[in-house]
Amino acid sequence: MKIKVKVHRQAPGQVVIFREYIVPFKQGMSVLNVLKYIRDYLEPGLAFYGSCRVGLCTGCLIKMNGKHIFACSTPAINGMILEPSDKHIHLRDLCVELNSNQIS
Repeated sequence: MKIKVKVHRQAPGQVVIFREYIVPFKQGMSVLNVLKYIRDYLEPGLAFYGSCRVGLCTGCLIKMNGKHIFACSTPAINGMILEPSDKHIHLRDLCVELNSNQIS
């Protein structure tokens, strides 16, 4: 089975574009797993953050279909639209500036 994913792509000062990717889906995949597949096999320049993989560090906070989620612990679904968190300063693609004073 394969799923379609749209990912926010933007470098500083550039126009926002959404790229669509087709990703092989396996039961139990997280959003972070999908992003890693895209970076490893389809788009080596994709920027995102993932560290603890259990939702503790808050680094992987992004928006999926308009709702804030932790990419490491949220199950992947077909038709996801992934964007950077709007609770932080945007750096590039899905990366934001992590400042503990901004996290809520």
